[in-house]
Amino acid sequence: MQSVIAIAAGYFVFGISSAILFRVSGQDPHMLPTPGFFVCSVVYGMAFAAAGGYLAARWAPRQPLMHAAIVAALLDASAIASIFLERGAGSIWSQLLVLFLMTPAALGGGYLRAR
Repeated sequence: MQSVIAIAAGYFVFGISSAILFRVSGQDPHMLPTPGFFVCSVVYGMAFAAAGGYLAARWAPRQPLMHAAIVAALLDASAIASIFLERGAGSIWSQLLVLFLMTPAALGGGYLRAR
């Protein structure tokens, strides 16, 4: 049960922070952002993805890096699902960032904790 809580907490750290970013900024995640928002969202997203991976690894009863990897896999799965389910809704820039930058950041957070 502790593993499930660790993974859920790590995933929600990223998910909730992402929802807050888009809600507060008013930026539609399916519309191309300004260059400034793009850069800020990359830094913000990577920081919270790393925090999610770190938290999952920290709360894991054992195999901390595996817990962070599961969080990263959930991030990938949600981004891929979003691309297919919201096909035609607009730009997929935010989902691609999750796939190529946030997922490695989540693994990096787990790695930092596992060390």
